[in-house]
Amino acid sequence: MSLCAIDTPLCTQLLCVKITGVKAVESPDFIKHRLKSAGINPRNLLVDVTNYICLDLGQPLHVYDADAIKGPLKACQLKTDHPFKTLDDITITLTSSDIVIADDSGPIGLAGIMGGLSTTVRNTTNAIILEAAVFDAVAIAGSGQRHNINSNARARFERGIDPVMTEVALKKAIDLIVTYGGGAVDATDYHKTPIKKRVIVWDPTLMETRTGVILSQEKMTAILTRLGCTVFGNEITVPTWRHDLQIPVDLVEELLRITGYDALPTQSLPPKACIPQTSILTDVSSLGFQECVTLSFTTQHKASLFSKTLVEIDNPISQDLSTMKPSLLCGLLDTAKHNLNYGQEQGAFYEVGKRYFLTEASDFPGVTDSSASRVEAVSTGIQEKELDPGSQETLRQQSSQEFRKVREDRPGQSEETRMMAGLRYGQYDDRSWHTLTRSVDIFDAKADCLAALKQLGLADNQVQLTRDVPTYYHPQQSGCFKQGKKILGYFGTIHPSVLKAYDIKKICVGFEVFLENIPVSAFKPKSFVINDLQKTRLDLSFMMDRTQEAGPICQLIAKTPLVQDVSVFDVYTGQGIPEDKKAVAIQFIVQPTEKNLTDTDIQNLMQGIVQTVNTKFNATLRA
Repeated sequence: MSLCAIDTPLCTQLLCVKITGVKAVESPDFIKHRLKSAGINPRNLLVDVTNYICLDLGQPLHVYDADAIKGPLKACQLKTDHPFKTLDDITITLTSSDIVIADDSGPIGLAGIMGGLSTTVRNTTNAIILEAAVFDAVAIAGSGQRHNINSNARARFERGIDPVMTEVALKKAIDLIVTYGGGAVDATDYHKTPIKKRVIVWDPTLMETRTGVILSQEKMTAILTRLGCTVFGNEITVPTWRHDLQIPVDLVEELLRITGYDALPTQSLPPKACIPQTSILTDVSSLGFQECVTLSFTTQHKASLFSKTLVEIDNPISQDLSTMKPSLLCGLLDTAKHNLNYGQEQGAFYEVGKRYFLTEASDFPGVTDSSASRVEAVSTGIQEKELDPGSQETLRQQSSQEFRKVREDRPGQSEETRMMAGLRYGQYDDRSWHTLTRSVDIFDAKADCLAALKQLGLADNQVQLTRDVPTYYHPQQSGCFKQGKKILGYFGTIHPSVLKAYDIKKICVGFEVFLENIPVSAFKPKSFVINDLQKTRLDLSFMMDRTQEAGPICQLIAKTPLVQDVSVFDVYTGQGIPEDKKAVAIQFIVQPTEKNLTDTDIQNLMQGIVQTVNTKFNATLRA
């Protein structure tokens, strides 16, 4: 008697058994207890046995009401779209990419995922058809993702099942149903293709070249044999239950796992990889920041606020998590919004993690100056691995193309780089009777960014301040720290349009530091020197153009021998100052290293500074 047939290469086994005179009685206690412990509610013997076998042997089964089936079952793919109502009473549209179980009336099950409502087993059922099958893992994963259906069967099929256990599982299910539910086997129909075991060509020297661990051929053979592999010369036959062993390096991982990771030889990391992250976190936390660890994904709309070229996920777990974050500020703004919703009117958060972007993109990373040198300065990361579809049948490729495809319209390779970002919003301090409250501003973000750079070994006079900032910062309230052509970090007020998209009505300021652009020399430990010579604190007030920035002047003064801690302490415009001018007062410390300075030495040093500033910036000493 013909019970089933296979009409698609995406199904390699289809085994069906018809049992008549059966009763949908209550399951025995050992089955119910096992199901409850796994979070599954028992229903009746016929349904519970399929769930029990799935938990016990990892083989999904499905049971049909034999009286509701018209003709033999067939595993196939539809030629046209077809509506289908699942067991959950949800109507979906089946496509030609889905594997279906059909009878003469049409599809009655979404193969490997969920059965149909029309053939479900009821308490009055007295004849059933029990089905066990092996379906293509990629096709099942694609169908489940496409229809947004999660089930125990899908979870096992898309990860790969052991085809050897299919018939074993079916026979055990038959035994349980007949033993506890009565009835007898009326007919069986098995359709199976030969099981092809995977063979990996093995190079014994690969273990040493990839890990540095030396193992004898005998020991490697013994380990692989214990794992179920068959070793014949340089060919390793993989057991049918190990779908994760695909290529030679997978065998290297298994050998190392069994041998023990403590066998790996110790080797110092390159200096650039040794970023002193612990000290950075300690220093930033001391500024009042709370550390956050957010998801690497965000919505496409939010990501587009930070970059025009996005790294999109082909199979996102949710449409709200479909795009990789082009900046850590994406997650920090979400955190700020979440806290505001719960009445936290002020906050400071930071995160150390990765940002994702595309190289060879003209708008990278949303910066007004999109020269290639700027792209090179920031884009240092790990290249995204390319997916290898292998030599699959044309039909298999068509069925899984939505799951496997790599978007061809991307303008470059996806990259990732480590960075640090911080965000403040609301008031800077709590309200108090003895201090005035104020909102956070650009200078808070600048100070935070400089504090992070200082902890990384870069002093204020070692970085240059420019206005080449991304468009998600306020154009008049932001800045960029560079060292040569390398971008070290950004800081400033978040652009109002970005805050509007996040529905944040508070002022937010943030900073970003690109850890991989910090020079290796900055990580070298610096000796602490105690100087007992007398230091002198001096200040100078310069008259300069109102458009002249004070930062370059401070950096120039800081290059003077013996000068330390240069900073601006006053800016004055008003009475006695021309409208196109401003007076900037700069303070600094003169610290001798060999002998105490005389008044003449100090006077000569100040005159040299005044002359240099006048020559370079046309700034005169204010009378």
